[in-house]
Amino acid sequence: MKFRLILIFFGVISLSCSKVVTEQEGKHSQIDVKRDITSDTLAILRYNNYNFIFLKTHQSTDDKRKLLISRNNNRYKEIIIPSSDDVKNFSINSVEKIDNNMMVIIVNWGGGNNFYKRKFIFELENGNFFLSEIIKQYYRTNEEVEEKSIIINPKLNINQFNLMDYIEND
Repeated sequence: MKFRLILIFFGVISLSCSKVVTEQEGKHSQIDVKRDITSDTLAILRYNNYNFIFLKTHQSTDDKRKLLISRNNNRYKEIIIPSSDDVKNFSINSVEKIDNNMMVIIVNWGGGNNFYKRKFIFELENGNFFLSEIIKQYYRTNEEVEEKSIIINPKLNINQFNLMDYIEND
């Protein structure tokens, strides 16, 4: 009789403990899904006293994509990357240092027969990037690339830069 009572007692405790663990695992799993963010380092650029890190992020829960820029380990700029619903096959190809005070963000999009590329050229002045030129490229399969350069005057501070303002099919 004592043995049965001990078995029942341990059975009840183990069942109640397993339920708690399952509930905790379920909550833990929900938290992970809400924070499911992937990132990819596009570039680390060094200019005199400044280090810039360019991170491309994607949050799977709401499908938001961003280009995060940090300056000397502090958040500097967040650029929203268009979704595929907004711009077909949009991609940030690269971020590259051009010379001692310039960098370029290269993006492309399109599909089928029509493809588009933009090169956003920024100059570094007093620790801040300013958009100074946009090189637009358009090409169709088996045809020559059309290229057009636009000088931005006055230059635009990257903190006022919105990528979607410069994405048009032309």
